Amino acid sequence: MISVLIAHRAAEEGEIPLALHQEYISDLQRKQTEYMAQYRDEMDAERSRQEELFQRRLQDEVQRLNEKHRRELQMAKKKQWCWQCEQEAIYHCCWNTAYCSVECQQTHWPMHRRYCRRKKTAQTASTLTQQQNTSSSNNGEREMAKVIRQCWVWRKNNRVWRYLPRRDDRVNRVDLDVLAEQCETFPDPMPVEPPKLWVAWIFRDLENDHVRKLFGKYPKPGELHIFMNTLSNNKQLWKIKHLIEIRPISFPNGEPGPEDVYNLEVMADGRCIIDENLADPRNVQLLDPTKQFTKNYLMSKLRSKDARLKEIYEDTVYNPENISIC
Repeated sequence: MISVLIAHRAAEEGEIPLALHQEYISDLQRKQTEYMAQYRDEMDAERSRQEELFQRRLQDEVQRLNEKHRRELQMAKKKQWCWQCEQEAIYHCCWNTAYCSVECQQTHWPMHRRYCRRKKTAQTASTLTQQQNTSSSNNGEREMAKVIRQCWVWRKNNRVWRYLPRRDDRVNRVDLDVLAEQCETFPDPMPVEPPKLWVAWIFRDLENDHVRKLFGKYPKPGELHIFMNTLSNNKQLWKIKHLIEIRPISFPNGEPGPEDVYNLEVMADGRCIIDENLADPRNVQLLDPTKQFTKNYLMSKLRSKDARLKEIYEDTVYNPENISIC
């Protein structure tokens, strides 16, 4: 614009011819039109690029949200919901029935007892029909199938999603006095004087958590183990009563003292005998002849080592006859 005004002033003053002035002005207007057209093209191209970028980002965001919604929906489907109050279930009764608490299970049990599959899986159809008729006639006297148990939760562990045990937020208060309760304070005492110790062993080669807790990591059938007659030990032994033999320990020679530690022998019938000759060094077998190296084996090993490590041979130049000391 400034250049046009300068050209007009120069033409009025007669410095440049009028035709040249008109040509110059038309040239400027043409350039201005070209620049404006170029600017509009660039603006349209930029607008198209931004719209395309926005549409692509919008599609990516929609796809991400759809994928997130799909994962959340799958997680929600994998969870179990309480049949009574429709909250997230913590325990389950049978294969398709879960509850959030024991109260909900007990409330829903009159409706669920006829369809519970916990006790029906190992029975025949005739037995099922009889039990259903009996349960209907008893008007709900049948007890619940089994105490509800914890279920697994689909959650993230580091970078992997996997089934993990649900965290138990209940406060477990352990009564140490009850665990350490002795036989004198049992609620149902024995009519005779109770023993202080038990001797027990397993007669089946079976491993589970209860057996390993009492008899070690690798239990052996027939190996004697001694337990104190306490309430906690009796509860653990009662869980595997069908796998063990248990006897009360008696002391025919009197109860042992600290000096009799190495002279004790416990029999399978429960007798604890004090034998002073038990720890006699003359009766202790330190070596087992069946597990020692034989004379011929040692001689052959020594001969082979001597042949491999011998430095002077008769058929070489390094024998004593050919060696000279200068």
